[in-house]
Amino acid sequence: MPAELNETNCVPPDCKVEKAGIDEASIREALAQLLSDPNFHASDRNRRFLRFAVEETLAGHGDRVKSYSIAVDVFGRGEDFDGSSDPIVRIEAARLRAALTAYYAGPGSDASIRITMPKGGYVPFFETRPGDRPAEPPETPPSAPQVPEPKQPQHPFAIMGRWKGLAVVAALTAAVAASAYLLLQPPAASQEPLLIIDPVAVAPGDPVRTQMALGLSQSLMMALTRFQGLRVVYAPDDARRQAIEDRLAVEGDRRSLYVLDSSLREDGGSIRFWWRLSDVRRGETVWSDAIDRSVTDGTMIPIEDEIARDVATRIGEPTGLVTTRETHIEMVLPTSGYGCVLRARAYYMAISEILHRDVRACLEATVAADATYADAWSMLAFVYLDEDRNAFNRIGTAQQSATRALQAAERAVALAPESESALEALMDVNHRLGNFEAADRAGRRAIEINPNNPELLAELGIRIFARGRWDEGAEMVRRAAERSMVLPPLNRFTL
Repeated sequence: MPAELNETNCVPPDCKVEKAGIDEASIREALAQLLSDPNFHASDRNRRFLRFAVEETLAGHGDRVKSYSIAVDVFGRGEDFDGSSDPIVRIEAARLRAALTAYYAGPGSDASIRITMPKGGYVPFFETRPGDRPAEPPETPPSAPQVPEPKQPQHPFAIMGRWKGLAVVAALTAAVAASAYLLLQPPAASQEPLLIIDPVAVAPGDPVRTQMALGLSQSLMMALTRFQGLRVVYAPDDARRQAIEDRLAVEGDRRSLYVLDSSLREDGGSIRFWWRLSDVRRGETVWSDAIDRSVTDGTMIPIEDEIARDVATRIGEPTGLVTTRETHIEMVLPTSGYGCVLRARAYYMAISEILHRDVRACLEATVAADATYADAWSMLAFVYLDEDRNAFNRIGTAQQSATRALQAAERAVALAPESESALEALMDVNHRLGNFEAADRAGRRAIEINPNNPELLAELGIRIFARGRWDEGAEMVRRAAERSMVLPPLNRFTL
């Protein structure tokens, strides 16, 4: 194999450890410190990955640090692993490189020994901190006047590390550390995750159960497509699903891929619906559950709708399984585009003026790159509104900030008239401006589009409650609380 194509970064059997004169004991000590540091934001899987790569390299087995051995020995893949169809090692290596870059750009900037994994291979390199290396002779005579370099503007995420206490803020600091790297290389634009719905499985040869399963598959599809931030595809057969997975199994595609598979059993008037959400690209089961129902009147349609609503809400709501998981991933490896929308939602869990400025800059850059991205305009409307109601990073007067918020919300609705998030933004801005009838219309229209989103129900209920229709508003918030996985503080206050 030519050297430039060898994924071990060396030519076996003469692989040499690139350690710049550092003794192996010091490298092992540096590895132990890195892996034990809670500020090194890498998954357990990638910590095992790094340990394997370092130990094999130090033992002189750099030729073993290949995708096959990593997949089998570290990630638990079978001996039939094929890297051309399963990109797990390339994906995890990209995340590990980003985590190392973020660590040494932030909390590990004082580390005397740095462990890196250059692109194109998985063999680690070891080097001392630039400040610990022998000084290079000056290019100009000592007597020459030294002109100070201009101060580089600080990246907006770089100052977020001082905010402690809340779990979301702790997660945001991972993106902060990565920002020094992002100064040199702007983040790639990410896209909404893709969710493949497999047909509901049922025992063959029973036309009644087969019809029930088909009805449930259709109900799940309808319920899940109502949620923004999730691309939903129905895969009626294995060939269709494989084609979708193959299309996404390319290095550099940052989109996450989830699969919902389920089965239906019926016995004596009772049914059990089992479902599982899997993260295909990380090889993990995100969640699984079973729902039991009795069929008393002989019809399945109401039960189909109820089951579909429960499953879709758990997966797709703004505090649901997919968004929560994607947000955690985004904080480790920041992106633009969809990533900015995720960070804007995270900002509302830990509101501060510094986070506001950074999220606003990210969203403005996103809509500048893609003026048709309705979800980014929706979140920008909320963020602009905080310039008014919270006086955060205000540009111009409060009235001008509110006007920009309204323009952003109207732009989002114009781009996506059936978008629940765009209508929610329009509701929020109009309520703030005192346009209560317009706010009510936007909120009720959003709920018509997606009655399964508890966030929408609660947001409208809170505003109705605030205008003095206490029973009506509180009842809407109560219904939202029964459906949602998370009960925000304002919802608890209203109740």
